[in-house]
Amino acid sequence: MTNEEINKKCCTILGMHWHEDMPSELRPDSHMLCKVCGTAFTGDHVINPNFCDDAGAVRLLREIKKQRWYVEFVIFLWDLKDVDMDTYDYIIAPGLLANKLIEWKEGKG
Repeated sequence: MTNEEINKKCCTILGMHWHEDMPSELRPDSHMLCKVCGTAFTGDHVINPNFCDDAGAVRLLREIKKQRWYVEFVIFLWDLKDVDMDTYDYIIAPGLLANKLIEWKEGKG
């Protein structure tokens, strides 16, 4: 799975909006617009969260903590039997927390 796919899945799980680029021929001016919500962005593309880099892991943890299922997810992380992983590794290893969130959510069906 690409980082973009991971980030998009995490946004869906967290109930966050994922911005989609509006085709240039449909934009009213030189700004980039989200084709779903109409939010304007400067630059050449819309901006979405990146939960797969170092700062993104901290932001992801903050977003997870806002969820009603936060404790259930933390218990899932603590119950993992990977003896080589420390709990803090999920925060500092780029992309690992995002992948574990997807694994947990998909495992719940």
